[in-house]
Amino acid sequence: RTLRDSNLKIYGYVIVTIMENKLNQVFENLPGNEEMMLLNGDSQILSHANSEKIGQSFPYIEQMQDKHFSNIIKIGSHDYLIADHQVTNTGWKLVSLTPYMQAINKINSIFNKMFLVQLISFIVFFLLLTYLLQTITKPLVRLGNVVAAVQEGNLKIRTKINSNDEIGRLS
Repeated sequence: RTLRDSNLKIYGYVIVTIMENKLNQVFENLPGNEEMMLLNGDSQILSHANSEKIGQSFPYIEQMQDKHFSNIIKIGSHDYLIADHQVTNTGWKLVSLTPYMQAINKINSIFNKMFLVQLISFIVFFLLLTYLLQTITKPLVRLGNVVAAVQEGNLKIRTKINSNDEIGRLS
């Protein structure tokens, strides 16, 4: 990395060195079946958890460079999600191969939880709506029954609705 003064003139460089075995340890400790590697500009593997692959050419680079590449490749009978990140100022790439099912497992879990929350919310909403409609329509039905009884000639019937709202005034 270049160091520049306030006039943007270069006065030095910072060079960070990390041993390949340290990268290898990081790659070995990845969770699940994820495979991580570092590639140089010629797509040769510089660091990998499996030391036998170091120095070999990355076999899926042509698929990655295709403009219709969807970041999912088939290796054997399994689908893998491939992601890469360009390391600045080096021309190197950090490449990750993750089994597709492992990658979408968390997304599926979140989707299932959200679906359950929405279902419970809908049930609670439906119950509250039913209760609210019942409290509004019950006095109206009772009032309608009383009106029908009065229409038939029963003038002694009472609604027994005691409220201060519009329905109470009608009763």
